[in-house]
Amino acid sequence: MGILAITGGNKIKSKPFPDYPIISEEDDKAVLKALHSRRWARSGNDSFLNPNSYKGFIEELEQRISELHSCKYALAVTSGTTALELAVQAIEDIRPGDEVIVTPYSFIASASCILKAGAIPVFADINKDTWNIDSYSIEKCITSKTKAILLVHFAGQSSDMDAIRNLAQRHNLKIIEDAAHALGAYWGNEPVGSNSDITCFSLQSSKNTTCGEGGVLITNNIDYYKRAFSLHMAGRAINGKWYQHEILGSNYRITELQAALACSQLNKFQEREKKRKENAEYLISCLKEIEGIEPTITLEKAGDRVYHLFTFSYKKEQWRNLSKMRFLMALNAEGIECQAGYEYPLYKNPLFKLYEDYDYSVFEKRCPVAENVCREAVWLPQSLLLGDRQDMDEIAGGIKKIRDNLDELKKK
Repeated sequence: MGILAITGGNKIKSKPFPDYPIISEEDDKAVLKALHSRRWARSGNDSFLNPNSYKGFIEELEQRISELHSCKYALAVTSGTTALELAVQAIEDIRPGDEVIVTPYSFIASASCILKAGAIPVFADINKDTWNIDSYSIEKCITSKTKAILLVHFAGQSSDMDAIRNLAQRHNLKIIEDAAHALGAYWGNEPVGSNSDITCFSLQSSKNTTCGEGGVLITNNIDYYKRAFSLHMAGRAINGKWYQHEILGSNYRITELQAALACSQLNKFQEREKKRKENAEYLISCLKEIEGIEPTITLEKAGDRVYHLFTFSYKKEQWRNLSKMRFLMALNAEGIECQAGYEYPLYKNPLFKLYEDYDYSVFEKRCPVAENVCREAVWLPQSLLLGDRQDMDEIAGGIKKIRDNLDELKKK
């Protein structure tokens, strides 16, 4: 029997991390209120532009997200993926065959939303310190066909919006923000999304604020809002007749029950984000003492961020070439939930082989940082950051325990 849990020893985690999602009596009451309202879905007349719109949980959710991110209009939909698809389709300047620059280090929806509009995702590399899209790489990708930049605020840290806006202005490009990880995050004094064309959030079950599935799109452009609303309402015009379909849309309407839960969860948003941030900053200070563990860096203007993930690079060459997967298995065995992150960059997904008109294999050489991050990345889910100081000590302690007992792992 060894010292490490994976070799038969006792695990370092003395008590479980907090359960997630966190369910409160307030959540129960909100969902029951929506249930008994008998208004379980919205109609085509319930919008930001109708002063006589029904004022239920869906409308409350939209109002609160628009205010949180200083935008005029918000549209609650079925998922963050849906929000992204609507965002790309709402900007009529993006047409089939056009190019949209996007990060390769993200969930598939960041690129598939572009493909669904008939456009071409072009992958720019990421920054080695933040893992967000790199502005220098974006500039190299711009061609006469480029119409937009779709950036991701990975793990809850804002991308470098100053540099990206500068590029967009010089080249007359639209900006779509995938803020699925970044509800409540800031760039400087501005909430993310407050100065871009369209921004999208996710309320999926792993997110910091959740209702199981759901998403929200925000914009300051009334035309984008109208088109997105129509697209999500089966192509009906705002305040139009029930059977009057003006464009090809679908049913992407969120339910009143989902919105009720999201509104209730939002009531705890500030308190939970404060705790996550305090714990993340403390954990960073602990991990700095461990060789070969390098937490991602937060830019100064992105300091008022959220933590959807706690991320670090695992440098196996400083761990006697112990594989990342073996390290993850050992850490999980200690009771510390951890993940390898994206196995490979987006462009290596089999999906892209179906699009034979564009050679996506070229991005392996163009995105060396993304390739390396996929090899080295370790993710800790945000729910761990809702623990206490002892939990953070045990995360760091678990990593140090593995490092101090590498001989046990090398024998296996």
